[in-house]
Amino acid sequence: MEIKERFFSYRELERETASRNSIEQALRRAEEKYRSIFENALEGIFQSTRDGRYIVANPAMARMFGYESPEVLLANITDITNQIYVDPQRHVDFQQLIERDKFVKGFEYQAFRKNGSTFWISENARGVQGKEGEILYYEGFMQDISERKEAEELSKTLITNSPVGIYIIKDRKFQIANQCFHEITSYGREDFSTMEPLGLVHPDDRAKVKQRAIDMLAKRNSTPYEYRHITKDGKTKWIMEKVTPIKWKGRRATLGYFMDITQHKQLQDQFIQSQKMEAVGRLAGGVAHDFNNLLMAIMCYSSMIMEKLREADPLYQHTQEISKASKRAISLIRQLLAFSSKQILQPEIFNLNGTVTEISGMLQRLIGEDIELVTNFDPKLKMVEADPGQIEQVIMNIVVNARDAMPHGGKLLIETANVALKGKKTLEHEDLRPGSYVVLAISDNGLGMDAKTQARIFEPFFSTKEPGKGTGLGLSTVYGIIKQSGSHIEVSSQVGKGTTFKIYFPHTEKKVLTAKAMETSLSFLQGRETILVVEDELMLQAVISASLRKYGYEVLEASQGVEALQLYENHKGQIDLLLTDVVMPKMSGGELARRFAKRLPNLKVLFMSGYAENCVIRPGTLSPETHFLQKPFEPVKLAQKVREILNGSHMDHPPYYGKIPTLDKIGSPKEK
Repeated sequence: MEIKERFFSYRELERETASRNSIEQALRRAEEKYRSIFENALEGIFQSTRDGRYIVANPAMARMFGYESPEVLLANITDITNQIYVDPQRHVDFQQLIERDKFVKGFEYQAFRKNGSTFWISENARGVQGKEGEILYYEGFMQDISERKEAEELSKTLITNSPVGIYIIKDRKFQIANQCFHEITSYGREDFSTMEPLGLVHPDDRAKVKQRAIDMLAKRNSTPYEYRHITKDGKTKWIMEKVTPIKWKGRRATLGYFMDITQHKQLQDQFIQSQKMEAVGRLAGGVAHDFNNLLMAIMCYSSMIMEKLREADPLYQHTQEISKASKRAISLIRQLLAFSSKQILQPEIFNLNGTVTEISGMLQRLIGEDIELVTNFDPKLKMVEADPGQIEQVIMNIVVNARDAMPHGGKLLIETANVALKGKKTLEHEDLRPGSYVVLAISDNGLGMDAKTQARIFEPFFSTKEPGKGTGLGLSTVYGIIKQSGSHIEVSSQVGKGTTFKIYFPHTEKKVLTAKAMETSLSFLQGRETILVVEDELMLQAVISASLRKYGYEVLEASQGVEALQLYENHKGQIDLLLTDVVMPKMSGGELARRFAKRLPNLKVLFMSGYAENCVIRPGTLSPETHFLQKPFEPVKLAQKVREILNGSHMDHPPYYGKIPTLDKIGSPKEK
């Protein structure tokens, strides 16, 4: 019995020992497992005393601070953290939090590495309590969040400095907005609490914006859209906006991107307006071309009839009235071409008084009945050399601007005067040399301009008018024409007192030979040379040929280029001058001239056209070696031009045949 008891006692001891060994093995495995986790964890794991000394720190924490583990165990926590917080109060906040809550989650601060560099830490820690509830030590883990912080700072910088307004709306209130948003809207951060997002939208566009927000939340549409925005100071701006739904602080919100496109819209409107003006110009030019042909026939036949009648004959008076009416119609066509910028620059010697008087009726219609038009001309005004049609365009552009500056009526004064400058006069853009000038002054008593506006009025697309009410091209066109004409312009203005434009034309000593004087100079106008006239309008072909025959010339007639070349091949005599229309079917005048140049290198050529906007070899003016006559013209002017060319008045210039290819740009036969 005793042996049996001993046996069972031995077996129990054996089982107890085996169980103990199993537990120890399990503990060792658990210890190895957690040791492996501790040693290989990516986060820093630690325990520290309340007075700031580390008890335990894993390798990840040591690497985080740039230390070896034994060094960290010997270092005081304040050596690493307490002295290097961006805000020292942060460490105090940590102590207070952990004492109160016994647990701190996601506490962020900056710390120094061993080499002195800083990095960001996010720490989770708890206070381990004793039996009495007191905190014995701290334990927790920390992460290096420097990359995340850098990304956050970068995002913050990008948002803050973005040229696009960025905002977040939640519960129909602005929660966040960047600096650009404040600059565009002119609302400050203090306005956010009472600001209703739809209140920023122009009343006419609110329904559209509201519907886009509904579509966006329903994920039906998130494409950018445009609307008008009202700033804090009451101005209207065009906005392009894109919104998208997001989660913000656990709730649904809207992220918006906000761009000021006011200038873009203005440029777009100006471009559309310029296209409209271009279309009107093309129409005007086309109509002018056809009218010029008709008026030229009327004018030439009237002149030829009057030559056969005595002045006392009643038919002479009637025919003279027809001639006067045709000349007035030609003046209107020239104004139409000036308006549409289709007039070829052909300088003439003329008197500004007559030019202003000629268009005064049109000017009065432009400004309306509530603006008084007053003229004050110098009766002894000297002559100037410029293109009358272009100068008419200059006057009309300035007058239109003056009209817009007097919305409630006013007074428009146009003056001319002779001015002798003895010293250099400084204008806004250049200096005027001493000399004799003819001044054209156009003044209004309208709204006026400040100095900042005056400095920019000649810039292309600059306009003080509301969108859609001006292209910003009028005064820049004026400046270009004046400079191109060798003249000068200045502006003076005061807000509320009106504006004055002064244009300085150099006085010319050249003399004008009148049509009557030319008619009496038969020895100059008469000729016996052979002229080939090429004109597809048979009515004009007949009247031009008749006019030339009247002055003694032999005339060959053709209605198109191919016919003209065949006529030359069959003609046994000499051809001294080719007088050709510019735009013709099948072959342009330029192409015809080039083909004749190969056959007759010394053949002189005179081009004529009622509408040839592209017949410009040098920008804005005809090349000196290219002879051109603008339709409609009187027979005497044709005879004068022909005689000048045949006499070699322009032979001091280089031969023009090398320039002929550029005349192909005049247009294809389809344009006629």
